[in-house]
Amino acid sequence: MTIAGGPVDPESLSLFSAEAVDAVRAFRADVAVLSTCAVSTREGLTVMESDDATVKRAIMASSTRRILPTAPSKITQTNTYRFGRIEDLDALLTTSQIDPDALEELRGAGVDVVLCD
Repeated sequence: MTIAGGPVDPESLSLFSAEAVDAVRAFRADVAVLSTCAVSTREGLTVMESDDATVKRAIMASSTRRILPTAPSKITQTNTYRFGRIEDLDALLTTSQIDPDALEELRGAGVDVVLCD
């Protein structure tokens, strides 16, 4: 496992500095396991912080496969800063608590949704 450099945000325990973006751009990942604040087939993958979106864009550009484990409550939601399209994901992992209509919408958009319980 490799993590990017720079200061750690104490609230989210995330790295979203310019140093983190540079570190991510310097390597290639086979698989990126991402996080997000919200997922929407229309608006894509979104987060609350601009710097967070910048780091996530760099991670997505530097990886071959992109996997998003997420809570059902984040699905069909949107937030302020977009970092990717739903089509950019290779798999979305969630639980069977997902709304059936949301599941159908994601799968209809071509997303490989894996239910994990």
